[in-house]
Amino acid sequence: MVENKYLILGNLPAETIPHDLIFWQALARRLLLFIPLLILCGLLGYQFLFDLRLSRIEEQMQGESTLFIAKLSQRLGAHIDVTKLLYADLARRNQNRSLPIEANSPMMVELFREFLTANSNMYQLRWLDDNGQERIKLIKHNKQILVIPEDKLVDKGHRDYFQAAKDIGLGNVYLSQINLNVEYGQVELPFRITVRTIMRTEFDGMQPGYLVANFQLNSLLDTFRHGASEQFQLFVADATGNWLLHPEPTKEWGNQLNHPEYNISNAYTELWQTIQSGERIGSVNTNGRLWRYMSLETELNNIAGAYEKNFFVVTALSSGTLNDIRLRTLVIIIPVMLLLISYIVWAKYRIVTDQLIAHKLYVDLQKQRQQLQHSNQELATNLETQRLMQDELVETRKLSSLGMMVAGVAHELNTPIGATLITITTLEQRLSAMDELVRTGLTKSALEEYLQGNRQGFELTLRNLQRCAEILQSFKRLAIDRATLTLETFALADNLRDLLLSITPKIKRRGVSVQVDIGADIILTSYPGIISQVLQNLIDNAIDHGFPIGVNNPILKISATKQQGKINIELCDNGVGIDDEVRETLFDPFVTTGRSEGNTGLGLHLVHNWVTQMLKGKISVTSSDHGTCFSVEIPEKLVVEEQQN
Repeated sequence: MVENKYLILGNLPAETIPHDLIFWQALARRLLLFIPLLILCGLLGYQFLFDLRLSRIEEQMQGESTLFIAKLSQRLGAHIDVTKLLYADLARRNQNRSLPIEANSPMMVELFREFLTANSNMYQLRWLDDNGQERIKLIKHNKQILVIPEDKLVDKGHRDYFQAAKDIGLGNVYLSQINLNVEYGQVELPFRITVRTIMRTEFDGMQPGYLVANFQLNSLLDTFRHGASEQFQLFVADATGNWLLHPEPTKEWGNQLNHPEYNISNAYTELWQTIQSGERIGSVNTNGRLWRYMSLETELNNIAGAYEKNFFVVTALSSGTLNDIRLRTLVIIIPVMLLLISYIVWAKYRIVTDQLIAHKLYVDLQKQRQQLQHSNQELATNLETQRLMQDELVETRKLSSLGMMVAGVAHELNTPIGATLITITTLEQRLSAMDELVRTGLTKSALEEYLQGNRQGFELTLRNLQRCAEILQSFKRLAIDRATLTLETFALADNLRDLLLSITPKIKRRGVSVQVDIGADIILTSYPGIISQVLQNLIDNAIDHGFPIGVNNPILKISATKQQGKINIELCDNGVGIDDEVRETLFDPFVTTGRSEGNTGLGLHLVHNWVTQMLKGKISVTSSDHGTCFSVEIPEKLVVEEQQN
């Protein structure tokens, strides 16, 4: 072993070797081995840091796109609801009149005026007859509601949104494409970015026609035009590639402003080809920028329910962002690489120097070989002993984890098992006493007393053993319910009893009195494991946050009622309540008042998701200085769609 370590120095006698030459040759060999490897590690480290920085920005880009889609969907949904409300109000007023409402009656004008006044984004309401002729038209201008004279009403039968709306069914709402509003053949100035909702009106005695509402989206698009990060930009385009939102507003609405060159297909051909490839979400690196896109199937210009990709949300890194990321990464990698290279050169210098010194001592070291071999054997023995001790430590930790898992069961089993042992001991003593009576003379009264005592002892032992079996069965049910996700029919009271049994140590330790008012007739067909988890999170939340140390007489009441196929579960405590600021965002993720105690703020967020998504229910909370009450409403019989995951 010693000779192999110094092969690079040769086998010549120490006094005949040119030490300086050996030193520099050995140092050069080692550096030639490690420097390329270090450079490779530096390149890999650079790529890792670059990808990490880029991924963070991509997450922000994805978040900006998702936020825009959510805001747009929310806005469109609100416009649909307002249109349906207007339609319903119009139908009600028509039904309550002895004569049908005329298309241009004062009542309809007043109704249109009310809705235009109440809705800030609605700026125009019209009623068109079956041929598309405007019969009544109100617009909002400078916060004033204007009724357009009859001689200014025009025929809209040729417009694309009117032709498309002819195919909608009664009671359905048609959403037009998003575009600039056109009045009297000209694009309205200043631009009004408009989406139209259309419903067919066909009431008894009233001439058939179409209710058309114009809503402006300027504020929504302006928010995202100026709100994006400096590192990336947000773009929105329609199905033909025309820009609806662009960092340069002059390039928007090219199809309506006679600028067909302002189009994705012209400006970013490779990006447009990638979008058209069929992938809903993707990315492409072109024109010196990284682009991420999302193809959306929306209700815009939809009639039969077969949604088409008619909307594209694109985010792109700003010019120079990639170079900036590369530069920032190099600023970190280059100094680290220089430090590592310097350290390796110094380390190898020391190693080679030490080898030269070791070579000079080679002869002396030969005399100590036997001693070193003996030391190596001892070291091997010690290493084996250490390995065995490490294995034992691993097993000990496994057993410790197992002990923690069964601690809750052991705590509950302690009382019935202890009582059983006491009873058995008493019976054993009575048996010894009976043996003595048999030898000395057994009386009838003593026998009856012995039998009566044994009967009571066996009954007590049986009850305690049955209690042990119930505890074990309860924990078994709870474990199976938590491990599976299948619909089952079960009693809510049994489910809660199993849960309370598993967390009894925590309840007793905090001195909380749990009062349960759930009838045996509350039977559900649902997910018992999820319901148990929801109840546990709410109970833990009440104990941890509602009852801080020092609260007197803490009480938690759990009740359930059944009404019209719904089960309403209430958990109310008399704790300190929830601050108004926290209550407004209580079900948001990472909201907690106990982060210093290790709480993550995900408990109630998960409860909200379980209740609303998995259990198809709803949850609400009320709170004051005298306590907090959570109300969970879930269906008595949960119906799960086949496609639900």
